[in-house]
Amino acid sequence: HFCLVPMGTSSWTNHLYESFFAGCIPVILSDDFKMPFEPTLDWPGFSVKWPMSDINMDLYNFLRNIPAAHIRQMKAAVDAHACWFDWHQTLEPTGQGSNSSTSTPALLSFWCQPMRSRSTGG
Repeated sequence: HFCLVPMGTSSWTNHLYESFFAGCIPVILSDDFKMPFEPTLDWPGFSVKWPMSDINMDLYNFLRNIPAAHIRQMKAAVDAHACWFDWHQTLEPTGQGSNSSTSTPALLSFWCQPMRSRSTGG
């Protein structure tokens, strides 16, 4: 259900994006990682952020004790938000021709918000 997302060579890491492609809930193990699209996406709804200094059995027990229903909700949210991290265009046939599925709609949604909404998170 979970993918560990350790810090990379910097506080930013590709492992986060890989977790979405793997379809698992990211467990972010980087204290300094700034979440992409932060005020727009509800990161606590589909990820776990855990302090790097506390990577021990507490993390294992925490993940193990998340109720199955909550894991299903988080997994559904991961799937729903995967388009924010898909930077490669794929063409998928639909009932009315082709439709390109990329992060473009998500980015447009983010950038088309008034600047004040993005900066205040509202």
